[in-house]
Amino acid sequence: MRAQRRGRLYLDCLQNGRAKTIVAPYSLRGAPGAPVSTPLDWDEVTPRLDPSRYNLRTLPRRLAKKGDLFAAALKNGVKLPRVD
Repeated sequence: MRAQRRGRLYLDCLQNGRAKTIVAPYSLRGAPGAPVSTPLDWDEVTPRLDPSRYNLRTLPRRLAKKGDLFAAALKNGVKLPRVD
């Protein structure tokens, strides 16, 4: 559960394997309506979340309003702890 993470990142290592796919941010998905993979603010992740809202037509307006939510990940990088 997210509440139990308390500032920690959950890295799903089981998604790093043969025939597993992870979509990069801002990638078009091969589905009707041209949905786009987009980063979300935590307050947008609710039971009412409708992924189809984020598509080729709506994403430019979203970026103009919210900016690039993924930019911080590229700017600051991520330092993972060493595991022995």
